Amino acid sequence: MGTAALRMGSQTSVALTNLDDQTAQIELDQGTLELSVRSLNPGEILEVDTPNFAYTVERPGAYRFEVLTDQDTSVSRCGAAMGKRLARGNPVRVRAGSRSVSARDNRFPM
Repeated sequence: MGTAALRMGSQTSVALTNLDDQTAQIELDQGTLELSVRSLNPGEILEVDTPNFAYTVERPGAYRFEVLTDQDTSVSRCGAAMGKRLARGNPVRVRAGSRSVSARDNRFPM
């Protein structure tokens, strides 16, 4: 997908909901998605939407997203990359090397 590569685990449900020269919006409903971004041009938007949050990639790098449907939980992990997560209307900057967990019933801290 341009300068990004998608890798999916078994039992993963993914849809490309918006794809053009400037935007790639990926919907992850269940399973595991690994995203490797080699470069990101100014104005390009790369977003991964899960049932619990939307994650906007801000820098090249490695990202991993998991949707645990049996726990109603979504997890994002960043290697040396960085992005912004929007959950329940609250934007949160996700720093390189961090892990972010979001559940619909607030069992996990943001």
